[in-house]
Amino acid sequence: MSILIKIREHQNLSQSEKLIQEYILKNSREFLTLGVRDIALKTYTSPSTVVSFCKKIDPKGFIQLKLKLATEIDSYKNIKDVILDNSIIVQDDSFLDVVDKISAISIQSTEETRLLLD
Repeated sequence: MSILIKIREHQNLSQSEKLIQEYILKNSREFLTLGVRDIALKTYTSPSTVVSFCKKIDPKGFIQLKLKLATEIDSYKNIKDVILDNSIIVQDDSFLDVVDKISAISIQSTEETRLLLD
């Protein structure tokens, strides 16, 4: 299973863990270059919370999570980071905005399905 999808879909997180989750999804390449303390500083959390979050995603912890993420990013260089974003349709969206968002969601769903099959 895609590690990024696993991170995005993980439930029952504390507020601090959600900050780490969001940071990784928005800054996955930068995450790979940082240590536990750096991530804690950037997410206004503690190093122990970073480690705890990583163990929830991968029981082997921080280093293993970074390795899996690096491998995945390398394998899917051609996939835009947009696939990790959820397109939210709001009441003020124009008809064209809704069509564009639904198209993006459809493409995202197809890509994620392909990632899950690997």
